[in-house]
Amino acid sequence: MTANPVQLKIKLEKAIAAARERGLDTSVWQEKLSSLIQAQEVAAKTYELLEKKGWCLWRCRNLDDEVIVVVRDELVSGYPEGYAVYTDQELEYLSGASSSTLRLVHQARKMGGALVIGVDEGK
Repeated sequence: MTANPVQLKIKLEKAIAAARERGLDTSVWQEKLSSLIQAQEVAAKTYELLEKKGWCLWRCRNLDDEVIVVVRDELVSGYPEGYAVYTDQELEYLSGASSSTLRLVHQARKMGGALVIGVDEGK
């Protein structure tokens, strides 16, 4: 289960304050905290929408702010047309992919509806 974003933020702020008291430079940590909390909130909202409606829209920074549809599974319907559609499982496969791999997969999806069955970047 995902941690509560508010509780996570409080814990991280305490850790940053403790590090700062010890004389450590925490400026990078503070910048990352905002991004981490935002990602946590997006994940929580996404799963909430997938449970309720079966789909949600994402604006993706890694795809030049292009909008995609995220669906719970292939059986979901009723989402807006005209966007590339990814299942929750496909996004899990892509979660560790490089930006260039993500863009390549997205272009294949838009051109021919290719399915993502896994990602191996030679690791």
